[in-house]
Amino acid sequence: MTFTPLDYPNIFELPRRLTDVPSWHGLVPVAFALVAMHKPRRLVELGTHKGDSYCAFCQAVASTGLETSCYAIDTWQGDEHAGHYDRSVLEELRAHHDPLYGHFSRLIPSTFDDALPLFPDGSIDLLHIDGFHTYEAVKHDFETWLPKMSVRGIVLLHDTAVRERGFGVWRFFDELKLRYPTLEFSFSHGLGIVAVGKAVEEPLRSLFDLGAEEWKKLETFFNALGHRVQLAGQMSRAARDGTASGLSNVAPEAAGTREQGHHAPPPALEKPHDRAYARWCAEKSLRLIHGQVYAERMMLRWRTRPTLHLIVRACHGDAQRLADTLDSAGTQLYNQMTVTIAADFPAPDVEGLAAAGIRWLAPGAEVFDTPPSPQDWIVHLPAGARLAPHALFALADHADAHPQWRLIYCDDDRIGRDGVRSSPRFKPDFNLDLARSMPYLGPVVAVRADAWAEASTCDYDLALTILDRFGEDAIGHIADVLVSLPVDLAVGVHTPQTRAALAHHLTRRGIAADLAEGFVPGTLRVLYRHPDTPLVSIIIPTKDKLEFLKPCVESLLAKTDYPHYEVILCDNGSSDPDVLEYYETLTAQHADRVRVLPYPHPFNFSAMCNVAATEARGEYLLFLNNDTQIVQGEWLSRMMLHGQRPDVGVVGCRLVYPETGTLQHAGVVLGLMGVAHHPFNDGKTALTDPGYMNRAQVDQNYSAVTAACMLVRKQVYFDAGGMDEQNLAVLFNDVDLCLRVTDLGYRVVWTPFATVVHHGSTSLKGEQVDLMKLALSAERAKKEREWMFARWLPRLARDPAYNRNLALTAVDFRVEADVVPEWDPEFHDRPRVLGLPLAGGSGEYRIRSPFRALSDAGLAQCTAVSPPGLLQARVLHPVELERLAPDALVLHAAINDVQLEALELYRRFNPGVQRIMSLDDLITQLPPKNSFYRFAFKDAKPRLRRAAALCQRLIVSTEPLRELTEGMCDDVRVVPNRLERERWLGLSSQRRAGRKPRVGWAGAQQHQGDLELLYDVVRATADEVEWVFFGMCPEALRPYVHEFHDFVPSFDAYPAKLASLNLDLAVAPLELNAFNEAKSNLRLLEYGILGWPVVCTDIYPYRGAPVARVPNEPRAWIEAIRERVHDLDAAAREGDRLREWVLAGYLLEDHLGEWLAAFTGTAPATARPQAAVRS
Repeated sequence: MTFTPLDYPNIFELPRRLTDVPSWHGLVPVAFALVAMHKPRRLVELGTHKGDSYCAFCQAVASTGLETSCYAIDTWQGDEHAGHYDRSVLEELRAHHDPLYGHFSRLIPSTFDDALPLFPDGSIDLLHIDGFHTYEAVKHDFETWLPKMSVRGIVLLHDTAVRERGFGVWRFFDELKLRYPTLEFSFSHGLGIVAVGKAVEEPLRSLFDLGAEEWKKLETFFNALGHRVQLAGQMSRAARDGTASGLSNVAPEAAGTREQGHHAPPPALEKPHDRAYARWCAEKSLRLIHGQVYAERMMLRWRTRPTLHLIVRACHGDAQRLADTLDSAGTQLYNQMTVTIAADFPAPDVEGLAAAGIRWLAPGAEVFDTPPSPQDWIVHLPAGARLAPHALFALADHADAHPQWRLIYCDDDRIGRDGVRSSPRFKPDFNLDLARSMPYLGPVVAVRADAWAEASTCDYDLALTILDRFGEDAIGHIADVLVSLPVDLAVGVHTPQTRAALAHHLTRRGIAADLAEGFVPGTLRVLYRHPDTPLVSIIIPTKDKLEFLKPCVESLLAKTDYPHYEVILCDNGSSDPDVLEYYETLTAQHADRVRVLPYPHPFNFSAMCNVAATEARGEYLLFLNNDTQIVQGEWLSRMMLHGQRPDVGVVGCRLVYPETGTLQHAGVVLGLMGVAHHPFNDGKTALTDPGYMNRAQVDQNYSAVTAACMLVRKQVYFDAGGMDEQNLAVLFNDVDLCLRVTDLGYRVVWTPFATVVHHGSTSLKGEQVDLMKLALSAERAKKEREWMFARWLPRLARDPAYNRNLALTAVDFRVEADVVPEWDPEFHDRPRVLGLPLAGGSGEYRIRSPFRALSDAGLAQCTAVSPPGLLQARVLHPVELERLAPDALVLHAAINDVQLEALELYRRFNPGVQRIMSLDDLITQLPPKNSFYRFAFKDAKPRLRRAAALCQRLIVSTEPLRELTEGMCDDVRVVPNRLERERWLGLSSQRRAGRKPRVGWAGAQQHQGDLELLYDVVRATADEVEWVFFGMCPEALRPYVHEFHDFVPSFDAYPAKLASLNLDLAVAPLELNAFNEAKSNLRLLEYGILGWPVVCTDIYPYRGAPVARVPNEPRAWIEAIRERVHDLDAAAREGDRLREWVLAGYLLEDHLGEWLAAFTGTAPATARPQAAVRS
């Protein structure tokens, strides 16, 4: 029986408990798997300490829904190996354990021997021994507890890999190997598994029967999963320390090796693009929900489970690279595969490879002894290629979704020996002209068995053969980085083999062409041969501007070497006498070639082009702006090389700026900068720069090119309906035309080998000579932009010549690291929710925190977009929203002009996306002393009303906010703020940690008015208590404050930092005003979860909680504080009651149904908690 990771999606969970004892962290996924596979009825751990391993077992029991009884036995006093400690360790563990697992698990303070009578013989299915680690102690524990084991019992022994400090587990485990079936994970100090029962059941039983190589693959897989947990543990410890300086780079150990310490951290990423890519990689890391949805798709949707046959090509000297590739194959989530190595050197260990199921291909031997199934796939890999853990699953998944595909390629990146990934190649969908220019598909491709040809000379030859046999629809692209390549591996470069393959491809298609070297080494240029030179009508729309028109026409007539063309000047009512005189001279000197066609109507670029096209005599039309200049004699000939191809409808050229020579036009990317824009047009890309993936220097297909210089076959132009003069008089008419030409089945080609200088939009600049025309121009641009949204939005969002992982807000092929969806747009597995939170705690509690919890619970796929700055939220344009394809969009207090305009656009053009606004504060009535008051809108309420009307739902945190917004929106829901169990339950705060009682306040910078209530209070009690302030402390209080802690820059560090204040009493003053009346009780929740008693203002949001509420009078505050600091035992009991109140009603994970219903529009799954009574 083969272990399939996707059968156990719980192994992808991150543990809820990761303390500063990391020895078990790498084995947590193993614990998850053992519980899921073995399903123990009773589980006992001997030696628990801080509980990382035990809580992992309990978490697995809870997440898999088992009815397991769990017991942890420890004295919680320590020993020579773990160190000695007091009962506070147990108390801290209880604080985490009891709320989560107390209904099925017990922590038993006892020696191991004293606990024996608690368990009947034959009753334990899983026993974990991790106590004192000497040989004698472990042997004693094993032998005394062995009678308690059931017939299906297994025993786990930790630290089998440690041979120092008197540890003897390894020695005893070696003895057990002679008596029982055993397994051993050699990483994280080593874990031995002993099958002591004679009836261990499947699927666990089959693991004991694995061969050495199969076990090594499985061990490598779990080592990689454990590495992720180790990093999470380091991050958790760094957050508790309040610094990231404690992070070191823990590299996963090679399976079978003993622990040798940590590797050095990777070098810093210097390039901005690589830093952005590192963020993208972090956002794309596998999470629990991915394992869940992958498993569901595989089990419920796939027609078949294909075998993937990996063929790894290796050369002499590739031994280490080959090992890297094989190791990555061992970590695959989908492991229904075979491995064949095709090398030019002999196998180092034929028997060992054969035992592992790896075939070493002898020279001249057939790749397959028996033909694979037609539905199987052959995956070609160079040595050194490292597959992402989900790579083979993704290949099989997309193959199932696209049965017409015969070849699949994916995106890739580079990886150094230090493990740092960089330089991603986010490729376009299949692009014929780009593929002819350079072999960009590989070097990793997957080919369906019924299309695979062993005789192909190379992957490129195979791809072109499949293209010619099955057509372009048979070539699929997965827009995800599924493989990392060595930094020195040449990719996307033509070789003699690929050049020959390209020539054969052209011959098979009956295409007459020559091949020449391209601008960039390793690229090729296809010179298509045609028997004739049909007439080209060059159409130049123009008005006045002789200083541009004359150089344009004169350079065209003087330099163009294409022999057969005419020039039509479509004049839009020129009044400049010099221009009119120039027309007369020009037509007299070139009567057979130049015509002036009047267009005496308001400026309409599309109409001018249509009129001129109707009058044109040529078989081809070349639209040329009047502010261009010809610098290259072959420009038109080179465009016609493509234009005369029967499959091509439109051709564009390279446009450059006149003085700098930098790129202005190198194709048009749909959706870029809103509707469509030119990549590389950043004023920095020089004429010789290769650009991203060499795309500034090679022939390729784009979805559109600019009409500043556009060649189109006349019949195709009219078949497509010409330019849209009704809706797109000035802007985007060229893009619209190209899309309609594409719909007719023609290609759009851009070539860098035809270069024209372009000054840029002088016709538009001529319009904008006064404010009225400028205003009319802006209004027209808005209408034309919106018309493009209405007609082409799905196409604008999914440009096959681009990649969904590249940003639509920059022209430099930048990685989109700010908006990385948790979902694959191709598969709709869960409700998709996209959030645009503000910075700070409000964005955390209203969007980011519930998003994490819903995702971790597998209920929804949620992505929160990081805000660009304080009081800012990222605003997406409709194309970005269409590309992301969420079911719901959650905005946060979205009332500024840009957000309101965006909401209106979403309403009109993204109707399938639910628009939801979250509100956590009374933004219509900020108090004057609030630091944000000066930024507040004076007309906030009408703005809020307008925003609410544009949304389908409002989610507010309190009843007063619901009352404010009632009537503004049809659906207003109250979902209170709650605390995330994952963040808060593992924390502990010490009591009586100071020389005097510690009394404190925590909050953000906008609480000046609230803190002024404490001025007299702090002064009066400064000698009696240690005052502690966190986040803000007015200058007037500094002399009386014992400690001030500045705010932490990341909310991730906030809970641990708050707990570290170790308060005996917390205060929560609020001014009495409408803004504070509408606040939530969040401050009490944060204080209460830490067990702090609270003295607070008697105000609506704080009523109903077990706290001391007082009027805002210094005397009342002073009395309440003194009452508690003079009886700390009573105060502690108040803190315990408050903590129980928080645990009972305000843990986020217990109320996810409310959030899911609010985000998706369904009825709430649970009733709203009882609100405080307003007085």
